Amino acid sequence: MKHANDHLIKQDRFAQLLGMEVVELGRGHARVKMIAKPEHCNGLGIVHGGTIFGLGDFAFAAACNSHGRPTVGINVSISYVKAAKPGVLFAEAREIVAAKVGVCDVRITDELGDLIAVFHGLSYRIHQQAPVPGNDGNASVAVAKLQPKETSSDSSKPQADHDNPSA
Repeated sequence: MKHANDHLIKQDRFAQLLGMEVVELGRGHARVKMIAKPEHCNGLGIVHGGTIFGLGDFAFAAACNSHGRPTVGINVSISYVKAAKPGVLFAEAREIVAAKVGVCDVRITDELGDLIAVFHGLSYRIHQQAPVPGNDGNASVAVAKLQPKETSSDSSKPQADHDNPSA
């Protein structure tokens, strides 16, 4: 099934770096697969929490962006319930609320179907349309409205020294 924002998913360089693959995609639903390798593990030899988080986040993004308008995460949490060993991992995302501010739950499992983690995310649909495919994958076009406008600062006023707590 083709979706309006397929190019955003295909151009996700971080997901590519980790070897993630969307194996199912429907409106408000995505299933992502990755093979966790030894280089995805922490010092204990189990899959790094950041890898598992990244897998959940990519499934979350795929599900939320399946409606044709760029959508970004505004708050997420994850609960790890079992250590994952290298091997096949899946993340299945389902939107519970598909609106301007959406709610999505993601279950991360291993190849046996054992639950590894539960990821919960809130999303925000941006007003403008998706960036045009071929814009080199740079999504900053779509999220530019979310950035605060810079204000001119008066260099004659003293500035806080954030590196020195006693200042």
